[in-house]
Amino acid sequence: MLLEIERELYLTCHLPIIRTNDHVHSSTHPRHGLYVVPVHSFWMLFALTRRRRRLANRQPHPAWRSVLPLKEIDRSNVAQLKAICTYTLPEVSSLQTGPLVVDGTMYFTTDEGSYAIDASTCAEKWKQHRHSDTPSMELVNRGFAYTNGRLFRGTSDSHVLAMDPAAGHQIWDHVLDVKGPGVSIPMAPIATNGLVYVGNAGGDQVNVTGHVYALDAKDGHMVWRFDVVPGTGPARATWTNPKYPISGGAFWTSFTLDEPNGVLYVRAGNPAPDFDSERRTGDNLYTDSIIAIHATNGQMLGYNQLVKGDSHDWDVDSPPTLATTRSGKRIVASANKDGLLSILDRSRVTRGATPADLTAVLPLLSQTPTTTRENVDVPLSRDNAVRFCPGIQGGVEWNGAAFSPDSIAVRGRCGLVRARPGQARPPGAVCGRSVARRREPDDRHVRSG
Repeated sequence: MLLEIERELYLTCHLPIIRTNDHVHSSTHPRHGLYVVPVHSFWMLFALTRRRRRLANRQPHPAWRSVLPLKEIDRSNVAQLKAICTYTLPEVSSLQTGPLVVDGTMYFTTDEGSYAIDASTCAEKWKQHRHSDTPSMELVNRGFAYTNGRLFRGTSDSHVLAMDPAAGHQIWDHVLDVKGPGVSIPMAPIATNGLVYVGNAGGDQVNVTGHVYALDAKDGHMVWRFDVVPGTGPARATWTNPKYPISGGAFWTSFTLDEPNGVLYVRAGNPAPDFDSERRTGDNLYTDSIIAIHATNGQMLGYNQLVKGDSHDWDVDSPPTLATTRSGKRIVASANKDGLLSILDRSRVTRGATPADLTAVLPLLSQTPTTTRENVDVPLSRDNAVRFCPGIQGGVEWNGAAFSPDSIAVRGRCGLVRARPGQARPPGAVCGRSVARRREPDDRHVRSG
């Protein structure tokens, strides 16, 4: 959708837009139109000037739609894009946030900062800074969620905050009940139907595992918690080395909610230590998996462990994409650090009694390489570096793939890794690794359908 103002056509691209009466809060929705590009530590907003004309279709897309054709931008006019305003952060910080626009105001975050600016002029409306005595190792935060007149975000010291969008004042502050070195909440939450969904990072640290939380949006109290590594049962038994502390399965990026069917899809990170599967042993469930969870009560509905015996730090790290194929099949598309686009069938996921075989609920339909894959089955050595592709920063990283009905765009890198000699570190230490990596871009387009 294009919005004409005088002789300016304002375009929208990968910008989450929300109306105050909407219930889905991470969609790409063209309204107020701006083309937003994060560059280092400032935002640049662009507009495309074209001849004034009438638009036949001014109806907005559904708020939950995540694909915009943007056919108005092409090779013939992309050079006409021009900056209309910028906002420079008043701090030195990584900027990995997904901007959120509600009624003309853009909200975004850094590790310790929360910001609101005018979405058409970049004029600052408010900013709030919250210091943490335990900043995260990554120094990133990936954005707000919004519902019913409140903003929600995580912090690097494991707090979830509710904030007033008008002035940024804190409404409530809830501390998650997960402890350990490196525990933080960099992901953007999901907020809908009176609940705030969020999970903790830090699974690369000893004795830290991932948990999914549903908090009450009114006061922040915990409604339910799902443990990626259960305390008891068959999944717990897949961690077969009692000498190693159970670690891994944490969350760095957001979840995906199938709101009509009430199913939350989460992707769990790698087990730790990252590369030492020889010492870790077992299947390490439910790390490196796509997991379907009952959004109301936290019941597990199904899972598929996409990366088995992970010795490459190949997190299932990107928010899964929900789609329906042209033939009507309901799928989950998951592009991750292993350099594969995995397609799962979600037609059997239903809210009800727990099935006997949870893996049969999310069967794998296909896996397509998205980048160079080399030495994927070669074991790591404690004596020599082993080259494998993709590397630890390769495959599809935290933002995931860009999906359209026509293609999925991805990028990959390779790496050199040598497993560090020695025994497991004591609880409280980082699960060690010795890494040398070489970036080798390899871009492809994988047809979807």
